[in-house]
Amino acid sequence: MSKHKKRPQAEAKPASGMATPVSNPQPEPLESVTRSGEEETDIGPVPMPGWQRRILWILFAFWAVLVAVGITYHEQWRDEGSDWTTVRHVNIRELFGTMIPQIGHPPMWYFLMYPLGNMGLPLVTVNIVSASVMALAIYFMLFRIRFPFYVKLLLVLSMFFVYEYPVVGRNYCLVVLFLMLTLWYYPKRFKSPLIYALIVVGLYNTHSMVFPMAFAMMLLFFWEMVERKQMHKKTLGAALMMLVGGGYLIPYMAIPGMKAVSDKLHITDHFGQFKTAIGNGLTIGGFESIPLDTMRLLAMLIFFAFVLLILPRLKVFAVFLCGTGGLIYLLTYKYIGQHRHDGLIMVEMLFVFGLAAFYKKDRMNLPLFRNFDTQRVLSILLAFMFFIQSYQGIGTVRYEVDSTYSDGKAAAQFLMDNNLEHKILVGHQSWAASAVLQFLPADCKMYWADTRRWGYFIQFDSLYLANQYRFDGDYAAMVAEQQFPDSLKNVVLVMSLPIEDPKLAQHWKPVYAGGIYAGDKPVKTQESFIIYTYQP
Repeated sequence: MSKHKKRPQAEAKPASGMATPVSNPQPEPLESVTRSGEEETDIGPVPMPGWQRRILWILFAFWAVLVAVGITYHEQWRDEGSDWTTVRHVNIRELFGTMIPQIGHPPMWYFLMYPLGNMGLPLVTVNIVSASVMALAIYFMLFRIRFPFYVKLLLVLSMFFVYEYPVVGRNYCLVVLFLMLTLWYYPKRFKSPLIYALIVVGLYNTHSMVFPMAFAMMLLFFWEMVERKQMHKKTLGAALMMLVGGGYLIPYMAIPGMKAVSDKLHITDHFGQFKTAIGNGLTIGGFESIPLDTMRLLAMLIFFAFVLLILPRLKVFAVFLCGTGGLIYLLTYKYIGQHRHDGLIMVEMLFVFGLAAFYKKDRMNLPLFRNFDTQRVLSILLAFMFFIQSYQGIGTVRYEVDSTYSDGKAAAQFLMDNNLEHKILVGHQSWAASAVLQFLPADCKMYWADTRRWGYFIQFDSLYLANQYRFDGDYAAMVAEQQFPDSLKNVVLVMSLPIEDPKLAQHWKPVYAGGIYAGDKPVKTQESFIIYTYQP
């Protein structure tokens, strides 16, 4: 009896005059980006229903409004203006030969700041640049990367994404952008390896604390280049580009930077520092009605649940261990970070979650948790974390509107209103007084009492590091009298510490008091100022 293959039935055609039904495009699951065999290489807009796209655009617009409001009310603190005042007064050779290794950040941020700072633009340019970079990063998260819709809804208003990285003008915005660019371009890493290598080199050069993550992504590329037998001119060139573009940072700035920090910093309670970093990065401060220790415990549970769920995807876990583990090591043993540093843990967790989607069917995966979808559980975990952070994000913008961030801007305005900005300005403590100098015209300078030298900006050299916290307020008045005995009537003391010696106080009279000295409590309380003039 002969066997015949059953022919597949032809697809039914619509009757004449009837429109062909068209279903709404559905977003592909994040996991479908990688299939068994060849990977997809499409990096175009993520397909999604129209109503989802409209909601995301509305949310994006709302994000932009919140950021604009935050920048409008924000008073820049010293770290935001430090790079700005530096690039205005040094040449390219001095900037890259001396200043960047001293400051401790890779060069990319300075490539952005240098031309802008020398165009005579105002200090708020720093914040506009940060917001623009973050806007591009948010666009990629919402429309070019296959995160689940509910994760996208919640991450936009995270405190780090709506305030800390776009409003406060620092180089952390570059970290977010280049991590998202790495995810976006990841499907084409072997089809266009040189472009992918440029992105990884960019990641290396965003911030010193993400060096371990960039290194991990480079190693993963090396491994898969051999595993997939992709050893050809383009991939070898890309490997060399990543090796050189990131490796030069080790002798250039990482070794001297870590040595300088280690010489002046001694962390004794490493586990306590670990809890603080995880708590700040994942739940920030949580809710007022819940104790801080409880929120930090919740953050620890989220973190270790994330680690456990990532474990089966062995390559991704290795990236997480090297990249985020390296970051946590720096924050636990080498540097006492603030929220902006600890928030990088959250950003890297989001990145690792996106990376895990490419390895659902990888042959090196461990046979664990096969009874449920780990990627879905991870997404719910992250969504819960972003829900907590969104509460903090909106609250932080509101607090920015109602409160003072730094007294530096108001103190500088007082100097300019009273024509004092071109007097002999003596700043003390220098790191604090630089928050005033950054708002003054570019030709203004200060005499730093603690290092006994003039400057348009702070030089982070050994003399500064040895003296930055060494002297009280009386010291600056004594230095002024010693250095400018014949010009005391033209001397103006810009002080973050009060004069307490009665003899000195007889001649040095306060003409301005701001911040904590005026009953206010700025976010940066150390940037509260008293301005003195000599009145014999």
